[in-house]
Amino acid sequence: MRRRHVFVVSVFIISITAFVLAGCGSDSPTDPGNGDPEVQTIWYVAADAMGTGDGKSWDNAFDNPSDAMTAASADDQIWVASGTYYGSGDRTVPVVAFKAGIELYGGFTGGETDLSQRDMADRATFDGGDTLYHVVTGADNAFLHGIVVRNGNASGTVYPSEKRGGGIYCEEAKMRISNCLIEYNEAGLGGGISAFGDTITVDSCTIENNHANDVETTGTGGGGINLFSAWAVIDRCIIRDNTTGRSGGGMLIYHGKVVVTDSEIISNSTASPNADGGGVLIDNYLSADADIRTSEFIGCRFAGNSSGYGGAVRATESSPHFTDCEFENNSAGMAGAALYGHNSSFLMERCIIEDNDRSPVFTSQHLGTTVPRIFNCLFINNGDSSTDGGAIKIESVDVEIECCTIVNNQARNGGGIYSAGTCSPVVTNCILWANTSSAGNPQVHNASGATTIVTYTDIDQAGYDGGTGNLRSDPLFVTGPRGDYYLSHTAAGQAENSPCIDIGSDTAISYLLHTMTTRIDSVVDAAQVDLGFHYEPDN
Repeated sequence: MRRRHVFVVSVFIISITAFVLAGCGSDSPTDPGNGDPEVQTIWYVAADAMGTGDGKSWDNAFDNPSDAMTAASADDQIWVASGTYYGSGDRTVPVVAFKAGIELYGGFTGGETDLSQRDMADRATFDGGDTLYHVVTGADNAFLHGIVVRNGNASGTVYPSEKRGGGIYCEEAKMRISNCLIEYNEAGLGGGISAFGDTITVDSCTIENNHANDVETTGTGGGGINLFSAWAVIDRCIIRDNTTGRSGGGMLIYHGKVVVTDSEIISNSTASPNADGGGVLIDNYLSADADIRTSEFIGCRFAGNSSGYGGAVRATESSPHFTDCEFENNSAGMAGAALYGHNSSFLMERCIIEDNDRSPVFTSQHLGTTVPRIFNCLFINNGDSSTDGGAIKIESVDVEIECCTIVNNQARNGGGIYSAGTCSPVVTNCILWANTSSAGNPQVHNASGATTIVTYTDIDQAGYDGGTGNLRSDPLFVTGPRGDYYLSHTAAGQAENSPCIDIGSDTAISYLLHTMTTRIDSVVDAAQVDLGFHYEPDN
């Protein structure tokens, strides 16, 4: 799948990023908006240190980072040379227990005099030896950069501290983690990282091959990352090949909130066939705080994740937003291969949902008075012939589906859209074409009292072509610079115009699609809105 530029950032993203990243910008990783503070002292660590061991130079470096942390004070830096560093033998004592305001950097060979001389190929490794409850514990305004964190094992008996965060555990601690590899850690909750009760920032990290076991009963899971009553910003990360015995193979957000940008969430899974969220589980069940419900995923790719419900994502009593995201080759044993929303008022916009199985987007009930909305999305080659809803399955909830192209999906009933229960989903300015079903209607199937309202849509199914603004004509798709579902335009060099041009319910600007295009030459849609999915211009 092709990456796309993210060109709209909501006020919410700006505000939460400013809140969590206060002081985590280019000036300083930790100082809250006061510029670049003067470093008081640099402490040096090298595994093969042979000098006096006072930690004040490379020649006289400490031989373990724990001694450096003991010596350091707020605003000090610790520089760690490549090598592997273990704990003391007491499994309750991490390799590094941060103190407030300390910055710890890896990527040195020894002898460097400036941070810019580092090489991430020389990252030091902090190893829990499969025995330490945590490899690293966090602290307020702490910064961890350029370290491999592996083999933690939070399988203790003390709840919660010994059961969370085998790799990194942050409790009531604002911390930033950057350019780290976090791998092969295990915990009851948050195998790689667990944050409890505060805010963390994770950027440019790879979090892979971690596992969350089933030693906890409440909010158990999060093979890669867990947020438990915590907030986080995650940027430019890879969350890959993490597993759990319960839910949230890649990430579990329980009564928490996250903003994830330009990240890949791939090949994560849950072991139980009845578990939720192979890639991500967002669970704000019974939360009284409406503000935490709106997690955001912007410019993210979800691929190859699997679970029982919600192969890529499951959202419960939440209102997540997905913008410019790609969902591909995710699978669900039951439903919702891409997204399973239960009592959830999600928003999907400018997303591509491709080659997922079993009802890739499934929604039942909604949260409050806001209905789920799917806007300017492309659904292609999803579903299978044994389940209902090749692209979208709706149960007992009103859903708004606008300006979408839904094509070449398959199902038992409703190759495009399947609706059941007391609900009236609304489909406007869409294209439903070449979807197939083995039993029921191929494009839209209504069951058990549902009524799907279709207007201003090109739909290849009898009974809808007489509806307001509807037609039943080949949309004449053509291949362009970003995909195969542009519309034929004579002005762009094709032999004839698609019947879907300029016949939507309102102007393109009213849908904020006037900066997007259905033409292979990237000329934007400036008049009455064209039907179906609009691409970002290729310029």
